[in-house]
Amino acid sequence: MALDNAAAVDLGDRDVGAHGSVTRWFPRSCRPCGYTHLYAALQAHRESCKQCTTSLPWCIRGQRLFGAAMRISEPVRR
Repeated sequence: MALDNAAAVDLGDRDVGAHGSVTRWFPRSCRPCGYTHLYAALQAHRESCKQCTTSLPWCIRGQRLFGAAMRISEPVRR
């Protein structure tokens, strides 16, 4: 199934290193798939990241995963 603008949720921009330079990426997802994958990624990250398991604030990666998971779990605005 194609992801169209009506169903897509913006997960926030990301900087990604590619071929020796940094580029910006704008990931999107549908709500069910996005929440499933983001929640699993956040749990896996929190289990392996010392900063995220022991204190607040979480590391940058933990903060971004949490923010994206919260964004995708928000009710649809009409």
